[in-house]
Amino acid sequence: VDHCIVGKILAEKWNLSEDLITVMRYHHSPLCEEGSTELNQTVYLANVICKNSGIGLVLDKTPLEAEPEVFTKLGVTKDIEDEVLSELQGEIDKAMEFLKV
Repeated sequence: VDHCIVGKILAEKWNLSEDLITVMRYHHSPLCEEGSTELNQTVYLANVICKNSGIGLVLDKTPLEAEPEVFTKLGVTKDIEDEVLSELQGEIDKAMEFLKV
């Protein structure tokens, strides 16, 4: 059992939407039949970007290489990673400033 299965079970018990249940179960499998949704592929790509940037709890420091087909299916290029990180850093800075006492 991994966190994907646990997430799916919890999402079902909490009566979350089918879209969220799918994402919780398949966010590491963006190209499998069940996980081949735009929402799931977006979450998958966000997960890869965050992991590779050390954002969040990252226990395994091995970089991930996003599935090239996901970029194509979402209609974006690999440059989206730099764009997201640039915007994200601004949001992180704002949150850190807000949390200062």
